[in-house]
Amino acid sequence: MKKYKISDFAKTKNIDTQTLRYYDKIGLLKPNFVDQNSKYRYYTTDQFMMVDIIKFNKLLGLSLEEIMSNQKITSIDKKLHIIKSQKTLLENKIEKYQSIVTNVESIVEIAEKSIAEYEKIKDNPTIKKYNDLVGIIGDCDDANGWYEIEKKIREISEKYPNYSEVGHNHGLIFIGPFDFIIKDDDALINKILLPYSLPDFDDENIEKYTLGRCITAYHKGKPDDLKNTFVKILDFAKANMLKTKNTVLIRSIVGSFIINYEEEFLQELIIPLAE
Repeated sequence: MKKYKISDFAKTKNIDTQTLRYYDKIGLLKPNFVDQNSKYRYYTTDQFMMVDIIKFNKLLGLSLEEIMSNQKITSIDKKLHIIKSQKTLLENKIEKYQSIVTNVESIVEIAEKSIAEYEKIKDNPTIKKYNDLVGIIGDCDDANGWYEIEKKIREISEKYPNYSEVGHNHGLIFIGPFDFIIKDDDALINKILLPYSLPDFDDENIEKYTLGRCITAYHKGKPDDLKNTFVKILDFAKANMLKTKNTVLIRSIVGSFIINYEEEFLQELIIPLAE
């Protein structure tokens, strides 16, 4: 039977020599021969299959300790049960990663669409009719506001394992009275809304926030300059004899979650009309 030095065996099976040495150390895959004079370790052709078995089991998500333990199993039913269980875990992971991909796609799509629209209209106010906002809503009347919204996110994650928290703080909408911007006082924010859109998703933590027709404008740049865009909206309302509610929503489109450079931040100010 042909013998292979560790370097040749590693090259043939596309595996790192350090990994082989570790497998030897823990007893998972020991060389079939050790030269007593040179102390060289030699693997043989029949050990190629063991490397493939280890790789297969690692792909299934099993630890090295589990692989070693499973090698001692003699029951085909028990072994097939383990493989099927790992298959189920893999399917759940795939579904969760697909949720992450969908979330990332949404972040990119909204950012690119809004940036393109901003390039056309800049910060000029317009009137839009909005559908109901659907998401997780947290009341911020006291210091527990943030805690409550994070608690709701955790509850959803526990109930629905495939829900991805990745990016869940992107696109937050802050809701408050005009003084929230006029006085530049975050303490006046009375609601936080985390938009959420999944088909056929029904949960007590998911609520609706009705908007209807609104005046809206984009603000690009530092959040500290938001008041200038806000005043522009009020001037637009006055010039067009539009009555507004004493409520303003600020939606983060491009923020520190995407880029740590305030000059590129993009937010949307929304003021509902009183109709």
